[in-house]
Amino acid sequence: MHRKSTKNLFLALAIGLPLILVAILWFAVQLRQSQLAAPSYNFIYTIRSYATVSAFQLSIENNGLYLLPKANRRTVSFPEVYIYDVNNNTSMSIDYQKPNLQSEKSKRIKIYEFKNASIRTSGTSPDGYRYQYYARSHGFIFFHNNRQNKPELVKKGKRFELTIPDLEKKSFTILGWIIPENQYER
Repeated sequence: MHRKSTKNLFLALAIGLPLILVAILWFAVQLRQSQLAAPSYNFIYTIRSYATVSAFQLSIENNGLYLLPKANRRTVSFPEVYIYDVNNNTSMSIDYQKPNLQSEKSKRIKIYEFKNASIRTSGTSPDGYRYQYYARSHGFIFFHNNRQNKPELVKKGKRFELTIPDLEKKSFTILGWIIPENQYER
C-alpha cells in the first residue's frame, strides 16, 4: 500500500510541477507587461497603394517634411501623410498643396513644418516602442480562412495595436517620432 501511494505521488509531481512552473512563468510575464507604460510619442507615417508608384520620396530634415522628386517619374501620385495620436488612437491627415511639377522639377519641396517639436527618424521611439506588422490567421491548423494583418507598436512583449483606416492592399511606413519641444528624450 505504501509503495502504491509513493508511485502516485511521483506521478502527481511529474505532471503537476511542470504545470505549476508554466503558470508561474506566465504570471511573471503578464505582471512585467502590465507595469509597462503605454506608448507616449506620436509619429508621422505614410500610406501608399501597392499598385501605384509615387513620383516623390518623403524626407524629414530640420523639423520639416519634404517631397523629393524621383529621377524617372512616370506617374504623378503624391504620398498620403498622417500624424498618429497614440493617446487617442487616431490619425490626422497632413494636407498639403500639391506642387506644380513643371516649375519644381528637381528641387526638394517643403510640405509641412513641425513647430515646437523635433523629429526622431530611428526605428524605435524614445520610450522604447518599435513598429511591427503582425499577421494573425484564424482557423483550424491548416485551414486558415480569415487572415488579419495589423500594425502595432511593441515593447518587451507588450503589444499596442494601431487603428489605421483603409490599410488593406497598402504599404504602411513610419517616417519619424514626434518629440515635443519641452520634453527630453529618455
